Amino acid sequence: MAKHRAKPLRKLEQRSFLRHHVPGRIDAITFHLNRSPRRYGDLAVAAIFGRALCSFMGIRVDRSGKLTKDPGYFEHSGKDSWEVKIRDLPGGKFLRIGDLSDEERRILENGLREANLSFAHLTFWTNRKTQTSGGRATKIAKQTQAAIIERFAKLSIRLCQERLKMVTVI
Repeated sequence: MAKHRAKPLRKLEQRSFLRHHVPGRIDAITFHLNRSPRRYGDLAVAAIFGRALCSFMGIRVDRSGKLTKDPGYFEHSGKDSWEVKIRDLPGGKFLRIGDLSDEERRILENGLREANLSFAHLTFWTNRKTQTSGGRATKIAKQTQAAIIERFAKLSIRLCQERLKMVTVI
């Protein structure tokens, strides 16, 4: 895990990131959540991009599923990272877990766990409560998953937009 970006963003790059990259993720989440009927791929986009917004804000879940800080950067080449975190932007500050309500923390934990288990990694385990005899998700399991991802993605967007108000790129 790298401790910082390989190269700081220049002003032009900061503006581009704020005008195109973050809004593009938010627009994609919103588009896919509003599709009807909503399919697995729509939830995947919302889950993965919601997870990316959380990492951008400096949070993730640990292996036990608890919300924790995520100050590190993904290493893309050796010790170099091209990942952007909100603190790479002037005035940008990480989201403080202690500032979240219990409900917000629960929504983020559930959403990040679901994003990791169901979308970011290929996983499978037998669970008779949520699967058919053939191993496919039941209708109730799909509805529950959709509700978890929708709440998570919408909260990730709101929290990210609140954090971005503190950024001072000219």
